[in-house]
Amino acid sequence: MKLTDVQIGSYCSAAGFKGQGLVTAIAIVLAESNGNTLARNTANNHPPSVDRGMFQINSYWHDEVSNSQAVDPAMSAAAAYRISHEGTDWHEWSTYVSGTYERFLARGRAAAAALTPGLVTVKAGDTLTSIAERAHVTLARLRTLNPTLFDVRHRNGDLIRPGERVRLR
Repeated sequence: MKLTDVQIGSYCSAAGFKGQGLVTAIAIVLAESNGNTLARNTANNHPPSVDRGMFQINSYWHDEVSNSQAVDPAMSAAAAYRISHEGTDWHEWSTYVSGTYERFLARGRAAAAALTPGLVTVKAGDTLTSIAERAHVTLARLRTLNPTLFDVRHRNGDLIRPGERVRLR
């Protein structure tokens, strides 16, 4: 089954990926399998093994992931989340090491942004920077969409309060 970019993002988000880890996870899936949950590869694998599913999880290095788990998008994303140390370490994916995944980062950002609601409510501890990072938008974009959050009353964006609403789109 071939997944759309947003479907990939949805599975990855449900597994726990967030922020840049979510964007990278989507890009890795696109680079590894183009979103094909049934993808299999044996070419150039040493020792002989099979890369399986949308994340192309290797059967030799990760025999704890069964074939049925590797081709199930939710279980594959959960395994990749664990293997990648919660989206912070991608060295086990050749498309990351080679940089091939970078060609898919724009699609990853777009898919992650599509999963983001158009409006968020500020919670205790939130900053405009943390909100921008979670929403995959720049501070400049937040400023354009929310000019009153950057006025004198908010100390030019340095002070936001729980309960305030921030537009993301």
